[in-house]
Amino acid sequence: MPLHVETAGVGDAEEIVALRDRIASWLLDRGVRQWLPGEMTAERLRPWLAAGQVHMVRHQGRIVATVAVLSEDEDVWWVQDEPAGCVHLLMVDRAHAEPGLGRRLLGWAERHVWARGDRIVRLDAVLKNTRLRAWYRAAGYREVSTKHFDRTDWCDAVLLERRLQDEARSLSNRSMWRTTPRAPVRAISATRSKLPS
Repeated sequence: MPLHVETAGVGDAEEIVALRDRIASWLLDRGVRQWLPGEMTAERLRPWLAAGQVHMVRHQGRIVATVAVLSEDEDVWWVQDEPAGCVHLLMVDRAHAEPGLGRRLLGWAERHVWARGDRIVRLDAVLKNTRLRAWYRAAGYREVSTKHFDRTDWCDAVLLERRLQDEARSLSNRSMWRTTPRAPVRAISATRSKLPS
């Protein structure tokens, strides 16, 4: 089913935060700590929204899925050696989690990164969230390093990336997606170590 992906606005902040909190609670109920309810605030999210970096899917007027594409993320990724799109807030409302929707939205983000001229997509997952890490690997991402955060409310993370040079044909053929460009922001600091290839 074709999905219309649109750029979220500042006025969508509270609804997006509420969606993230619901998903965080759902994950915690299943023993998975990827996010914590209440850690993302509307105030923290608004700069991303004002910069046009957050995109959403609506169903019957409600936001049911989101993805943010940043042009830099120095606090999680340190200094980026090459231009890349950094993906955050990839989430789907559990009440509307049709099979493959998350993967299709990630594909939209990859196409969005490609369209603005970058050829690398980067993202992160909590180190102990082995299921999500496997999901990203199955989607073509490679684990490139780990990151330890000094903040006690942030979990250690695995950093993943995918190079899009070989994806030009498949990305350009995804005509089912409608694109809405945009881009910049940041996050928090720490210590990283390389994973074996």
